[in-house]
Amino acid sequence: MLDAILDSARKIDLVAGVLQGYVTVVAIAAGGAFAIYRLRIFRTLEPHITVTHTVSHRSIGDSYVHISVTANLHNASNVEVVIRQADYLLQQISPISDEGIEVQYSDAFGDDRPRYIRWPTLEDIARTWDENELIVEPRESHPETFEFVIARSVESVLIYTYFYNPHFMVMARSRTPEGWGATTVYDIIRR
Repeated sequence: MLDAILDSARKIDLVAGVLQGYVTVVAIAAGGAFAIYRLRIFRTLEPHITVTHTVSHRSIGDSYVHISVTANLHNASNVEVVIRQADYLLQQISPISDEGIEVQYSDAFGDDRPRYIRWPTLEDIARTWDENELIVEPRESHPETFEFVIARSVESVLIYTYFYNPHFMVMARSRTPEGWGATTVYDIIRR
């Protein structure tokens, strides 16, 4: 009889050990899924580019200025990023009349919603690349240069570049395109 009781206790102990193993595996899997979803543990597997500008200018003749804009793309993620499309925008900040400033400011902030000022556009260029033409490898940088020729009368410009994330439909929760941009205000100093 004692053997039967010990045998039953061993079976119960074995079933409890197996059950504990299953519960532990389920708890670890649930914790891992929570960490991935909520804490974004594998966020570095998402593409991420940091954009900075290097700008220079020089006079051309008596009437024009050449502006060179280099957008430096640094891939801060652990995955390669293939760029297919970008926008380059050059806007004039000065000179502009006082009336022009008042109109720009009231248009931008007149309804109590903060927005951006729409400066007069000098150039608006959309650029596209073929598949695998512009690849930024993980932890590396790539310079992409654009050139503009503007009137010598312009004293200050706003430079905006935006590089579209080719995987935004997979990554984004909305249908709005996502990407990486940079804005620089540049004063053209006469020499």
